[in-house]
Amino acid sequence: MASAPPEDVTVIENALEALRGIDGYVSYLMRPREAVARAYAQWIAWRSASMPMLDEVDAMLKQQQPAHLDAWPHDDFLPIAAAFDRLMADQGWVTKTPSA
Repeated sequence: MASAPPEDVTVIENALEALRGIDGYVSYLMRPREAVARAYAQWIAWRSASMPMLDEVDAMLKQQQPAHLDAWPHDDFLPIAAAFDRLMADQGWVTKTPSA
């Protein structure tokens, strides 16, 4: 059985190490506290209509994996935003909920 040249082995080892790093990052992003914090930050960007914050969300969504996982695509975020709207209204922290 032939063995791979050392440079191929190095490339494969580096790729595997990168995948382990991505797996760890995705696990971090999936922690409930982290997911809620990122969702809240994105909701603040939406509801404040802050262009710098919205531009940052859009920039995150344009990045390659796994960095684009830091924010939800707009269509996917609609039900999350609606849930935050209801939560904030139920707590009396906003006076009205925007129509989505």
